[in-house]
Amino acid sequence: MKIKPNQWLMVILLLNILIRLPSLFDPVSYGDECIYLALGKAFNRGLVFYRDIHDNKPPFLYLVAALAGGKQVWFRVITISWTTVNVYFIYLIAKTIFKKEWLRILTALLFVVLAILPEGRIPNGENYMIMPLTVGVWLLLVKQAWFWAGVAISIGFLFKVPVGFDFIGIVLAYFIFKPNSI
Repeated sequence: MKIKPNQWLMVILLLNILIRLPSLFDPVSYGDECIYLALGKAFNRGLVFYRDIHDNKPPFLYLVAALAGGKQVWFRVITISWTTVNVYFIYLIAKTIFKKEWLRILTALLFVVLAILPEGRIPNGENYMIMPLTVGVWLLLVKQAWFWAGVAISIGFLFKVPVGFDFIGIVLAYFIFKPNSI
């Protein structure tokens, strides 16, 4: 029985979830996660970021923590869901770039494995900034939708500032390699 490409993708998405599932039972081991949760709880109690409670990062990670109700397990469930969607968009980008299905599968699989190291199981800015960035790249490659790619990448910036440097690299690569030649 031959496995179809969509079935391979489902296996990779499930693998991503299974690799990250133990994080739901891990104790708090990352100080920044506690800060995100504290700011999320404070937001839910009506405090205003950067006025009443402060940390030195952009606000979207705190809003995700607030969405999780300030609970570690829900914060990590959201993180698992977020990374699973990211793996799907990595596959879509690979589908745009590679003609051979095994290269698409390998790309998504490598992302799943490498994105878990060293802190991929915990909610942090890197795990959250990368998905809007990935969506932005996909929008540029597939749709050539500059505005919506900019919106997606801007959302990534509101998770973690270094996305701004990634955006510069994406724009340069776009004009150097031209999407039609990829």
